[in-house]
Order: sequence, then structure tokens, then C-alpha cells
Amino acid sequence: MFTKLCPVRFMKAKVTAITAEVTIAGGAAQRIAQIHHYGSSDRVWHRGIIVRYPERHLFGFEYSKENILYNMLIDYLIE
Repeated sequence: MFTKLCPVRFMKAKVTAITAEVTIAGGAAQRIAQIHHYGSSDRVWHRGIIVRYPERHLFGFEYSKENILYNMLIDYLIE
């Protein structure tokens, strides 16, 4: 479903000393990604019906993985 969003030309990377960020560049690609990521409503085509898309997380961590990473970070900082 998201194969057209995967090419590198749609990805934009930004790195600083303390952060790393990868976003989807381009108006249409970013809009499509946001609609599917958050489960918003959108028209199927220009004058088509409005459809509510289910929430599908494209990027990110599951809560359990996020919790493990958080605990690892706390343990590292304590040492």
C-alpha cells in the first residue's frame, strides 16, 4: 500500500548533535502518510466519497520497545 512512499526521494533526513529525524518530504506524500498514520478521513479521489482510514503507524516504536529503550537509557545514565 505504501510502496510509492518508500523511495529515498521522498525521505528527508535531518541530523543535529543530539537528534536524528527522518520525515516524508513532498506535499502529497506527507499528506497521505499522515492520513494513514493517524487514521484520518479523506476523499478517495478528487470528487469521490469520504473514507475514514484505520490508524496504521508507519514509523515509530511499540510501547513495549519504547519502555525497554527508556529503561536502558536510565540504567546507562545511572552508571
